[in-house]
Amino acid sequence: MSAPQQDTSSRRGSAMLAPITYMRVVAAFAVIVFHAYQHSAYSGMTDWMGGDFWHRALVLMAAGGVDAFFVVTMFLSARAVVRGALGDGPIADGRTLLRKRAASLLPVYLVAVAIVWAVTNPRLPGHWADLVLHLTFTQVYSDQYIFWTLGPAWFIAVSIHFYLLLAVISGPLQRYCLRLTSRTARVRVLLGVAAVLGAISWAYKLVMHFGLERPVDSWSTWFGPLSRLDLMALGLVLAVLAVVRPAIPRWGVVASFVGAGVLLVGTGLTFPENTPDWWPHGTMGLAAFLYLLPSVTDRRQASGAVVPATGRVPATWAGGIALLSYGVYIWQEPVLRMLDWAGLLPADSSPWAFPVTSVLMIIGTLIVAWASYHLLEVPGRAWASWSARTSAPAAPVASVAPAGPAMALAVSTPAR
Repeated sequence: MSAPQQDTSSRRGSAMLAPITYMRVVAAFAVIVFHAYQHSAYSGMTDWMGGDFWHRALVLMAAGGVDAFFVVTMFLSARAVVRGALGDGPIADGRTLLRKRAASLLPVYLVAVAIVWAVTNPRLPGHWADLVLHLTFTQVYSDQYIFWTLGPAWFIAVSIHFYLLLAVISGPLQRYCLRLTSRTARVRVLLGVAAVLGAISWAYKLVMHFGLERPVDSWSTWFGPLSRLDLMALGLVLAVLAVVRPAIPRWGVVASFVGAGVLLVGTGLTFPENTPDWWPHGTMGLAAFLYLLPSVTDRRQASGAVVPATGRVPATWAGGIALLSYGVYIWQEPVLRMLDWAGLLPADSSPWAFPVTSVLMIIGTLIVAWASYHLLEVPGRAWASWSARTSAPAAPVASVAPAGPAMALAVSTPAR
């Protein structure tokens, strides 16, 4: 009797998960290590690793890790919309998309914001304006409060803007595409939407930098939704290519990886410090896009899959940390504050300040993120799954059947 055949779409999803998993792990650790370095007053690098090169490398890795999180989260969220628009799956409901993302992100976000705000505002009324802005995800429009209570929260606030935008445009976009009889025409519409989003973002950044000459400390300008909208566009393009899976020759795969490396190294060597970040985040997001492109478009079966055919992440160190990456990103700053408050960190002047702070932050953050994942994220996802089962059935698949199987990838997302 022959062995049972595994579902090929799930195995393709398994192969696709590998680079995403490792990217999330690297990005999570990069953010922790950079903030340990930053807290140590940028000291110790000359003694340990040799000055300006590693300073720029750490800055690049931390910023690039956040940009990669934007691309990955939008890629994973937009796949359902792309499949619905191409007729490869049911029409994705915008409210369902929001409910799934809210169930995953909001419990950790709200608890972290509430704890940090309560600790830093022990006497009422405290900074109520700051709390209201964080609870409404509008701190990204304030230069004063964008990093005030919980610095990493700005990423979640911008991501919420992207999820809302995706939910609003998903219905009309899918219905319009399904009226087109040609699959090629549908793909062109989706790529056209991504091009418009990217163009809006770059036009905004060019006007802010060259036209209005906004300074480097105009945080709401350079960390707001419009400044990262091009990363949402890259995630949408990646989702389209993942569903369509165009054939990429071997030289194209090599060129994609080489291009990602060139962009990272080139950005690291050329980005000017203490100047507005109007272009480095776009190039680092493009590097993440090129790194993921070969895997998401790979047509081969994934015999060496990182996850089994069920689509679950295995209990490996990489898969486990990837599951915790959202919590790692959110909790690393509160853990750093707690370690500092408890007097467990070396003095900034100590040559051991940076490495010791890094190790303590990694250990403490992983512990808190593990607890947060099981106490907050897992129940939130369970509620979302229960809510989906009890809600109305999804819209039927379009009658026009496209060529090629749909891709399936079951994976939890950080936001990194």
